[in-house]
Amino acid sequence: MVHRWLLFLGHLPATSSSARVALWQRLRAAGAASLEHGTWVLPESDAHAALFADLAETVREQGGSVSIFTGNVVGGDDGAIARFRADRAREYDEFHTRADALLAEIAKETAAGKFMFAELEEIEDDFDKQRAWLAKIDARDFFKDQRSEQAKLKLAECGEGLKVFSRSVCENEGAASDGNEDLERFLTSLNRRGFPSCRFSDSGFLLVQEAGMDDASIVSGSSGASRGGDCGGLVPPPGGRSVRRQCGERDPLAAARRRARHTCSKAAGW
Repeated sequence: MVHRWLLFLGHLPATSSSARVALWQRLRAAGAASLEHGTWVLPESDAHAALFADLAETVREQGGSVSIFTGNVVGGDDGAIARFRADRAREYDEFHTRADALLAEIAKETAAGKFMFAELEEIEDDFDKQRAWLAKIDARDFFKDQRSEQAKLKLAECGEGLKVFSRSVCENEGAASDGNEDLERFLTSLNRRGFPSCRFSDSGFLLVQEAGMDDASIVSGSSGASRGGDCGGLVPPPGGRSVRRQCGERDPLAAARRRARHTCSKAAGW
């Protein structure tokens, strides 16, 4: 397959160091490969043509000069494609290094039995960063090879490790959800909003320990709504469905509800 390319030749005044850095960052973020100083190449597409046109305007506004060409590589595309793949390979290698560090952190906290929401939040943040970074790498990986699939498998491995750790945290904090992933994420989000203990009541509602809740998008009811008086309010799960409905007798979470019959009557034990 013969590819068509866009070539960007831009030159900025020597005094425009900040503009030069900004130009370099935008070109690298787009996945452009550097051929020589001030010369960049991208596969031809409408999006890339629009990017080069926008960058050309910026360069001219800074007192620089720019030329944009389109065409084919004489002698074949292998050398150009290899340059792009080399750039992405360095990024994938760094991604794997950081992903392995995340898995090692999960293993360390698991071995130490540190199943706390503070640790979970930190691990979740790291995972979200890895996922966002891989999405950026994938978007500028124009000539994908086996590294792309390997990175996706590594991210899935991190996600599975996070899922297992999250369940352990929920169980340790008394917020077991019988493997319901949506509810696990909801319980975690509650803790991150300042509610340290979440359990099911005998009636099927999810109760939180801390009173004085004021986030109407998550919490409804008042601290006196639960039978224990000091168990907190009634909390609906994501999507507006009542926890009672999620934990009804026909629901798989019924077992979790039965295990938590003491939630309100023994609130002092939280």
